[in-house]
Amino acid sequence: MPETCDELALYLHLARASEVRRRPLVRDKLLVLAGKTALEMRLDPVAEHCRAKILAHNPGHILRNYPTLAEALADDSFRAFYKRLAQAYPRERAEHMLRSLGILLAEERHLYADDLEYAAALLGTTPEQLVRRVATAAPDEPARAAPVPADATRPPSAAEPPGVSRGPVSVRVRRPIPPLGGLAVAAVTLLLIAGLVGFLLARLR
Repeated sequence: MPETCDELALYLHLARASEVRRRPLVRDKLLVLAGKTALEMRLDPVAEHCRAKILAHNPGHILRNYPTLAEALADDSFRAFYKRLAQAYPRERAEHMLRSLGILLAEERHLYADDLEYAAALLGTTPEQLVRRVATAAPDEPARAAPVPADATRPPSAAEPPGVSRGPVSVRVRRPIPPLGGLAVAAVTLLLIAGLVGFLLARLR
């Protein structure tokens, strides 16, 4: 087995074991190391799948600042981060950890057609899904807010409930009631007197 493939299998096996043991932070570190090794083998779909798994668990990971793992490794700050991981999990330590799990890499690789199929199996997926993910992945773009009308930020007035459109307002002007003339006043007075007389006569009967 080529040395780089052996190293990739080491880190993918250990990452999977860490996930089973519910140690997600350790798993993420091992996936970074596996992704770097995959890039050295020109297995970009594997590297990007490792990045996606890390961000799915930890959206605040340093990898969020880079669209791909390859671009992350081109940045000085991320290379310093990777160097610390490589020192914490050197190949000798990874091999010892794998032996403690009872896994023999020499008995696995020949079961797969190529390195991509082998890595995909260790990641719990297929080569087709890995390649499809890279082909359909688009760079993250910030969501654009819809334009807000200029008057939409004006709070409604007290007499206008929210949600009512502000169209042209029609104002109804009340006309003043004309004053009564002299004849009209006299007529009303006679009617009141007649009514009063009728009421008194009815009481006298």
